[in-house]
Amino acid sequence: MTHDEIKEIGIARLRPSQSNPRKAFRDVDQFELMDSIRSVGVLSYLLVRPVGEDFEIVAGERRYRAAKALGLESLPCRVRSLTDEAVGKIQLIENIQRANLSPVEELAGVRELEELGIHGAELAKSLGKTNDWLQLRLDLGKLPSGAQEAVGAGRVSLASVPDLLYVEASECEEFVQEVLEIEEPVPVLTLRAMIEERYRAPREAKIRWRTFVEDYKSKASGKVEGGRVGRAVFDRIGGKGRESCGARRDPGRKADQGGRAEDGPDRPNNF
Repeated sequence: MTHDEIKEIGIARLRPSQSNPRKAFRDVDQFELMDSIRSVGVLSYLLVRPVGEDFEIVAGERRYRAAKALGLESLPCRVRSLTDEAVGKIQLIENIQRANLSPVEELAGVRELEELGIHGAELAKSLGKTNDWLQLRLDLGKLPSGAQEAVGAGRVSLASVPDLLYVEASECEEFVQEVLEIEEPVPVLTLRAMIEERYRAPREAKIRWRTFVEDYKSKASGKVEGGRVGRAVFDRIGGKGRESCGARRDPGRKADQGGRAEDGPDRPNNF
């Protein structure tokens, strides 16, 4: 069992942690915390670990920044010996549970935990989150940086990430900027409809066409008699495109008993 040591530590000996997933600190939050410290002081301990002659802040960097801005000389700390893995988990859990990290910052924390050897269901469980929560952040990491930044800033919803994965990486950033010029923030259903219209439907149509061509070539190589190859492939795609493929029968012509088309009574014979 780990035993913590409670002590006052000079601010000059405290060091912010480089592994803290939280990178952005809002001024308004710091001003509010400074007002609180002026009024009642620092009521909760910072969690730190010894690093050489100094101490690394594991949890409580906001309090450290506010106290330093106020000119305080020392802070109450809880000193604990921790591994890098334990530090990463504590920092990510603390920040995520307070719901004040952006999705991009959450992704950075998740990646750091993965570098420490924690993956999948174990990682989600250690954070007290679902597998779906974790997968959504990992999917965010598959998008180009510009699209990630739009999600991190709240200009595009995190819920739109699975839809954005349908957009080619080379086009994704430009597409996001075009959409943001229309509406910001972009509603999830609106963005989904745009992607369906511009990317998903055309792509699926191309896939069906390639399948049709390959199937036709494969059957044609078997040299099936009587045009049965074309009929088989035609039936495979449900007979769609009959009219557009030139199969429309001239209303002035009809088939005789032998299957040949002959002129109707109202059509002059040109031969």
